[in-house]
Amino acid sequence: EAAYRTGRTYQRVIERASGLRTLSSWRDGVRVDAGISGDQTIISALDRASQAVRVRDEVRSIIGLLGERILALTLGDGLTFTETAERLGGCGGESSTRRHVASFYAWTFRQSLEILAAEWRP
Repeated sequence: EAAYRTGRTYQRVIERASGLRTLSSWRDGVRVDAGISGDQTIISALDRASQAVRVRDEVRSIIGLLGERILALTLGDGLTFTETAERLGGCGGESSTRRHVASFYAWTFRQSLEILAAEWRP
């Protein structure tokens, strides 16, 4: 449960940095940016991106570069573990090798979330 909540929190950080709206931030029929100038919109986007970079650096210091990259690709980009393995390399060859590598990335994903749940205080 804690690992799941941590993953959802980190996913929201990634989504906010990219400018995507999450389901939790959607308000039917209400435009919260209606009165905001174009410059202010850009400044807000840059602030969110800067904050996300700080969070990703913090997360990377806890779970390492590989763990953070796997979380970013799966939670942020929506890739499967096989697609993540292909993107990061090591997924060529026979199908049994691809399955083994994808399983390793899935295991690393779960371990990274468990460690983050125990160590990270967003």
